[in-house]
Amino acid sequence: MIDAGAGHGELCILFRRHGCQAFAIEPDTTALSVLHANMALNGLSRSDIAVLPKYVGTSIDQDHIGLDRVEVDRSKPGFIKIDIEGFETDALESANSLLDESDVTLLIEVHSKELEAGCIGILSSHGYTCRIIDNSRWRALIPERRLVSHNRWILDLDSSLHRVPSPEPWKVHPRDRPVCEVAGRKQGAGRSRV
Repeated sequence: MIDAGAGHGELCILFRRHGCQAFAIEPDTTALSVLHANMALNGLSRSDIAVLPKYVGTSIDQDHIGLDRVEVDRSKPGFIKIDIEGFETDALESANSLLDESDVTLLIEVHSKELEAGCIGILSSHGYTCRIIDNSRWRALIPERRLVSHNRWILDLDSSLHRVPSPEPWKVHPRDRPVCEVAGRKQGAGRSRV
């Protein structure tokens, strides 16, 4: 499991707690501090999740990593989540062999129609069929508070979701979800289950 734009690590922690190899790629030092605290809250050591403090993309320098360079086990089905605030196409362009040679399910967040079309175009060129996940109906009552007008998720349909290690992360009982710090609070004050 590769989480590009791991933030506070909730998804990595969830996958790791269910036995998956997990890579958290996150360049923000504040988010990394919370990610490490969340790992500790969930009984994980720093060696349980490979944390890469880098940007994801095609640039070749010490601050960036391409998805093809992540040393994930390609012999097993995998999952990649990409949420890197506008650089999703660059991340996909850094994953050519991973997309061509591996059995990967992808979930990508996009913030513009152009970015959405670019991601779908790249995935289509690798033989993927994509689906846009509609925003939840409850967003009509509680709107998204982001400053962007376009916020959607792309899911590829070539890798069937039943191959994600069981139990499926989206069907995890609340008591089994990772315990995480609430952003903006002191450590230990305001823990929640995601």
